[in-house]
Amino acid sequence: MNTQSNSEALPLTYCSAFYVHRRDRGHWDVSVPDGVGRVFAIRGEPGSFSVTDYRVSPCTQSIGFCTLDVVMAYCMAELMYEPNVKSDGTAGDGTKNHG
Repeated sequence: MNTQSNSEALPLTYCSAFYVHRRDRGHWDVSVPDGVGRVFAIRGEPGSFSVTDYRVSPCTQSIGFCTLDVVMAYCMAELMYEPNVKSDGTAGDGTKNHG
């Protein structure tokens, strides 16, 4: 797991895999391989969850959610997309292609 300080943003804009680790009750981490490590920290209990985005520096702000499934949907939407590619195979405008 990555233990780097939050003094600089992680260079993650697209990943091919991610993992969810349950640390203990009410604590989960979402991480990616290849040395990047933790990208989201999920904390809370039913009715009150927060997610901290370690891709942003400094990561002093958390986003609140009511349910764990919405937290996971948020994390997956941020990580589980394919880069926008034009039909000729060249890079698009850099936006996420959600469908």
